Amino acid sequence: MMNHIILVSDMIIAIFAIVTGIFAWKQHKLNKSLLKIECYSRREKIYNEMRGFLERIMMKGNVERNDSIRLISNTRPAKFLFRSDSIIKYINELYLNSISFTNQMREIYSKNIDDVNKNKLLGENEELMVWFSNQIEVLDKKFEKYLSLKT
Repeated sequence: MMNHIILVSDMIIAIFAIVTGIFAWKQHKLNKSLLKIECYSRREKIYNEMRGFLERIMMKGNVERNDSIRLISNTRPAKFLFRSDSIIKYINELYLNSISFTNQMREIYSKNIDDVNKNKLLGENEELMVWFSNQIEVLDKKFEKYLSLKT
């Protein structure tokens, strides 16, 4: 009789351990899913900021310094949200090209520039505008693996 009590007690402990293990595993999966959802939301904000930056350039046909500063400021959390630094490098590339565009425009409209240099800057400026216009598609491709809802 005593052996049966010990056996039942051991079985109850084993069942309890298994149930506790299953519960812990399910809790771990739930936490992992919640983290993915939270990261998705934050990554989407970075994407929307970058896309808005590019859309403002396309609508205005110009880059304003405030937009460039806003881009860098509002995408700062990206360094904590992306596994690779390709997104960070891309943000910096957008920023540096926007500053180049702004500086070129300032030089083009300065009174102390000759026609040869002005035409050269206009050509470079046009190339940058074409580059910016192609970046929405590039942006979508870069963010696809982070924002795709496919499993």
